[in-house]
Amino acid sequence: MFGTIKDIHICGMHTVVPDNRVNNFEAYCSQFGEKKLKRQIRMTGMEERCVAGEGVTSALLCEVAAETLLRELGWDRNTIRAVLYVTETPNYVLPSTAFQIQKQLGIGEDCVVYDINLGCSGWIVGMQTISSIMRGIEPTDGGPVRALLLTGSISTSHVAADDFATAMLFGDAGAATALEISAQDEGFVYMQKSDGTGYQHIFMESLDGSVQMNGPAVFEFTINQVVDSVKKFTEHFDIRQEGIDYYVFHQAQKFIVDNMMELLACPPEKVLSSYASYGNTAAAAIPLTICLHRDTLRKKERMSILAAGFGVGLSWGALHFHLDTDHIMGISILEKGEAEGWS
Repeated sequence: MFGTIKDIHICGMHTVVPDNRVNNFEAYCSQFGEKKLKRQIRMTGMEERCVAGEGVTSALLCEVAAETLLRELGWDRNTIRAVLYVTETPNYVLPSTAFQIQKQLGIGEDCVVYDINLGCSGWIVGMQTISSIMRGIEPTDGGPVRALLLTGSISTSHVAADDFATAMLFGDAGAATALEISAQDEGFVYMQKSDGTGYQHIFMESLDGSVQMNGPAVFEFTINQVVDSVKKFTEHFDIRQEGIDYYVFHQAQKFIVDNMMELLACPPEKVLSSYASYGNTAAAAIPLTICLHRDTLRKKERMSILAAGFGVGLSWGALHFHLDTDHIMGISILEKGEAEGWS
């Protein structure tokens, strides 16, 4: 499905990662063998990842990202009307972990709060969902309607260390995106699709389990359904390549991103990536990639971005939006001891 949501302004982004950086070659060489490992790293492009240690949750990473962003923006927290937390790794089954995040951030009760259980397409789905909520909220005393979209995962805690297919793919991160209703912003156009017949292609049966992934099926899905849908999306909204400053795809791995880039005929210099240093960070991947390239994006005050997310569900979607770059805050490292007082 296609859609347009008007008057939504992205006010800023910030991403936080754990302080434990893992070099895949050093960590797995003795386990999998040098030759096999080098071939895998060449294909996936994933050289390093940040891995959460004990006591570090994806909610914590998102909380710290949001706290820093709110201070940067100088927002009154009582003007925030929605907090959505998109994750595959919640703290609780019940209630939504977003309620705990609301408490930790000191956000008032005049607010819509809940989790969305989704992974790699999570930022795209989250943007469409939270913006739709915002458009339906009446301003209080003429004040602003603001919201926080939090996307994060600690997927590394749900990967079997001896699973060669997944052990080196995932990294942990939490991202915060701040949004506001603004008549001065044109908003964005989007595409979303879901295919439940592939629900077991990326599958975790319980919160204590490990991710099971059908790699060949996911690859075929990406280069066929996802690529075809992105082409139809750009045609439907007449989005021309010369009008796009940068493409940001979900950071599944190098092999997939490279194939998408080729099939969509994207100029390589316009495709941003983060997988080499951060791996596949699930729902945080798109904002993390944007934050990583903050300095490049800040060469212009306003950038045209085409983003596409795809994965677990199966779920996929795209978003074309314009981004003011003054409050893109980059990536911070969660320092030891910073978790005190948080989740």
